[in-house]
Amino acid sequence: MRKYILLLAVILPVMAWSQTTNKISVSAQAEDIFAGGSSSLVISMTNEGDDKYNGFQFDLFLPDGITLTTDENDRFTYTFSDRYSNSDMTASIRDLGEGWYRVMAYSMINVLINGNEGPLMTFTMKAPEEWTAEDVLTGKLSEVVLSRVDGAAIDCEPSEFDINITQTMMGDVNFSKNVDVTDVMLVVSYVLGEIYPEFIFKYADMDNNGIVNITDGMRIVDIILHKE
Repeated sequence: MRKYILLLAVILPVMAWSQTTNKISVSAQAEDIFAGGSSSLVISMTNEGDDKYNGFQFDLFLPDGITLTTDENDRFTYTFSDRYSNSDMTASIRDLGEGWYRVMAYSMINVLINGNEGPLMTFTMKAPEEWTAEDVLTGKLSEVVLSRVDGAAIDCEPSEFDINITQTMMGDVNFSKNVDVTDVMLVVSYVLGEIYPEFIFKYADMDNNGIVNITDGMRIVDIILHKE
């Protein structure tokens, strides 16, 4: 009996050490965004141990009218990283209201998340037009749960992330921080009925009359020809 007690005295501290050193965290990083524009929001996971995971969920808070973008069928748009095959993962997303979203990602064929660090998935955020440049807003991740392969639910600490509001110049239709021929061609495409994701109406409407036409394109040409 004493032998078993001594054995447990050795094993239990090792198990406790293993659990405490298997640190895992889920975080978010937002690209700079501007009034009326859009940018990427990257969700990442770091796992310092050897445990394997096959799914995750979290609640996401976006402040001051920022929203996640949707496609033509009102489905939220996102991409998975190369830590697993896109075709093997599914995400279910619900708008909880007041800036909160619930996200759950899983695989019906039990695909594992590869690697110990890096992005898991990327969303596109859309900002309202009534903003002030140079503000810094705060987003949040909470109720973060990871599904370990053995069926255990692993809770992660909540976290916050900054969203920097920047400004760009009129005519910078694709928010590249530069006005060039690509902006002109995006306006031409818009006038011809082809609207690309990079096209930002607010910065194409050069005379602020609520209409984008070829006159706005010519104004952008004029900016390009006369800039230093």
